[in-house]
Amino acid sequence: MPEYAGVYLPYQFTFVYFKHRYELPLRALSFGEVDDSIELKRVESINDFTEFSNLYESFMQNYNGFVVRSAREWSNFWTVFINESGEATIAYRGDIPVGYMLYQRTGKAFKIVEMVHVDAAVKNSFLRYARQHVAQCDKLEWLAEADDLTYLHFQDQSHCGSSFPFMMARIIDARKALELLPLNSGHKEGSITILLTDDLVKSNNILLKLNIGNNAIKIEDTFNLPDIEMDISAFTQLYFGQFSLTELVAEGIIALYSDHAGLLLSDILPKCNNYINEYY
Repeated sequence: MPEYAGVYLPYQFTFVYFKHRYELPLRALSFGEVDDSIELKRVESINDFTEFSNLYESFMQNYNGFVVRSAREWSNFWTVFINESGEATIAYRGDIPVGYMLYQRTGKAFKIVEMVHVDAAVKNSFLRYARQHVAQCDKLEWLAEADDLTYLHFQDQSHCGSSFPFMMARIIDARKALELLPLNSGHKEGSITILLTDDLVKSNNILLKLNIGNNAIKIEDTFNLPDIEMDISAFTQLYFGQFSLTELVAEGIIALYSDHAGLLLSDILPKCNNYINEYY
């Protein structure tokens, strides 16, 4: 997560993760219907992260590019979180865990660090819990997932927040990245010629023919005219699935010379719903 993107842009890093940023008076927080059968329990200490891990893994099935957390990652994450005055609550329907919220009360702010839920009613229960701290906190701070729609319930549109560029990345070895690319089931087969350019890594200045088969992509050097031309930043955004080929072509970031090639590339590098909550 860069403090200032301009430091990294000359090195062709680019944003591949976004979030929805909320900063609003806690008293103004609105939300949808709450399920009163949900019980929230504060977590005072923890030795077994199974409930957290299972909820996280289930929630992440809706997203792309998330970090897989082992027991070790959970332990390290929790140690840092608690040392930074973190607090946690888990939601239950009966005996079944259905979500958790990690948060901090810093000064006059109630800051949601991470929220995982099986449905909107669980999320709304957490938001009601947050608003109940209005006597101690003046405002809510929350970097929610990019597709969060909580703002649809807000009375004041000035509190609806905005898209927030969160994390940048850069592909170092484009050829290897393509070799390791997993193929979606039902993708189209065919050939594409791509011209890639890179201002810093000479080996990424390549003209490649991608022969897309049923189970793998065969890559070969070629002297054919390119169907698609892009720099390494655009390729990184496509590879991570943050933007679609159509969006980047419309923005003038990618040059597309063959509509058929565009369909083939869009099939193997589709737009995804990205999520990450680690700070590197």
